Amino acid sequence: MAAVAKEHARLQPSHRRLEAAVRGVFAAAISDRKIRLAAVRTLALRLLNDLQDELLVDRLGTVLTSVHARSGQVGSAQLGSAAELDATGHMLAEIARLTAFERHIGYVITIVVDQPSLAAEAAAGLGEELDQLRPYLDEQLIGGLAAARAALQPLLPAQRPVASRPLAEMDMALSEGRERLESLNS
Repeated sequence: MAAVAKEHARLQPSHRRLEAAVRGVFAAAISDRKIRLAAVRTLALRLLNDLQDELLVDRLGTVLTSVHARSGQVGSAQLGSAAELDATGHMLAEIARLTAFERHIGYVITIVVDQPSLAAEAAAGLGEELDQLRPYLDEQLIGGLAAARAALQPLLPAQRPVASRPLAEMDMALSEGRERLESLNS
């Protein structure tokens, strides 16, 4: 019995160090998840305000509901007892597997910003080919093509698609992409 007590006493400090390390890792993971969930929520709300498509609105509504629930779980995570650490570990593992939030945001951004941008950039890139047709066009059509080319010029050089960027860059890239597209409408 004395040998067991001695061994237990010897292991206590390492057990405490391990538990402290787990708390530190979980605290960092909780902080990271809070930031990621907040970023997804912000992006979803920004996109939701401008959407007309019912399917996309529904998809973003589902994302917002899920993000709200997960944010509540992350916000209430406790790291005091071993049981709380265990529960928090399971919750963090479950949230880590849920990458659908970010995929849905990327899907909507692709439809709303990236695809129209790519089409406009492709049209802007055709300017040199259109110049070769000038000898065969009347002056009015040449003037219209020149105006269209000038309007599309701010889209060059082409930008990397917003949806393919890391979550941390998406908010700024979304703003830039929308500004580029809105410049075509003005």
